[in-house]
Amino acid sequence: MAGPNPLQLPIDHNNYYRRGGPVFVRDAGKSNAEPTAQRYLGDSSSYLVDFLREFHGVKIVWEHRYFGDSVPFPVNLTTPWEQFEYLTTLQALEDIPAFAQAFRHPHTRVGCSYAGARAVFSRAKHPETFHAAYASSATVEAENNGNMYFQQVYRGMVGYGYENCTQSLRQIVQHSLFFSPGAEYNTHADFAGALATIYNKFQGIINKSFQTNCAGQNSSMPISCDLSQTRAPDPALISWAWTLCSEWGLGLGPAPEPYPIVSKYILSHDSRANLCNIQFPGAIDAGALPAQPEAAQLNQATGGRHVRPSNTFWTVGEFDPWRSRTPLTGTGTEHCYDLRVSSPSAHTARMRFVDNLRTWLSEWRPM
Repeated sequence: MAGPNPLQLPIDHNNYYRRGGPVFVRDAGKSNAEPTAQRYLGDSSSYLVDFLREFHGVKIVWEHRYFGDSVPFPVNLTTPWEQFEYLTTLQALEDIPAFAQAFRHPHTRVGCSYAGARAVFSRAKHPETFHAAYASSATVEAENNGNMYFQQVYRGMVGYGYENCTQSLRQIVQHSLFFSPGAEYNTHADFAGALATIYNKFQGIINKSFQTNCAGQNSSMPISCDLSQTRAPDPALISWAWTLCSEWGLGLGPAPEPYPIVSKYILSHDSRANLCNIQFPGAIDAGALPAQPEAAQLNQATGGRHVRPSNTFWTVGEFDPWRSRTPLTGTGTEHCYDLRVSSPSAHTARMRFVDNLRTWLSEWRPM
């Protein structure tokens, strides 16, 4: 996977750049980089533009291998398992350093969630390339048996005054019966997972996750309640599922008492293995995927929650569902709050990063 190849990468350096300015690399994480590029390269009010104004730098949106257009092979439900061999966390970390060798400028990597973890790992592994990192809600710890996610969702709802809502939704989960065509192909865990969508997809779109459009909320999709499609056909979901099943783990589980807001069936040990078997039938038996994700091995290689690179600015929210995978906790905020919203707390976090980066850049010397 080496050699000269054309690289189509959105770069904006016309408005604020001055000779010798830093390079800000915004990691698109586990998604197509095009929407991220449009949002952060085309919006003059984005936080990245604020960084450029302050430091007269250039900004790049980086697309992860096997996502968007950065695919060595077509990714679909018929992709041979051996073609996923280059989709590993450690291999993907080597992509930007190879690209950045042509630029003798200080690079700062910026990302949240999985992309935030990549920012941390990049600074730790390649300090000669990345002089600094902004790690928002960085999920640096791979985990197979986590049960903290729904606990934090519950705490956040109660913290914002919605305890009655959690009780009502809990009753709905306990008593809901809904069987659409194809439901017989699914398990107790699938049904529990669908009901848990009330909680674990509050950050996204329910329809997109289940490839259905039961009530016609999405006018761009046909109305469908067919639940027999047990495999996710979206290329990004396929690539991310492989990453979870091979390394990062499906670290969701029922919240412990007194946070009983989802079914006990949600992502038990057996159901996690079943998810990987359904998405990649036969891959575990053939040895293409491990019997369970190799989370411990990945944590040993990256440092997991114990990694502490210098020149790294960390943020995480008090009610972040993934807070158990990060090494610290903030107050009264949520997942990736400082890179997604324009709240006073987000502005404060970004300004503290600017203050720190100003000092770090003054210390930079080419290696």
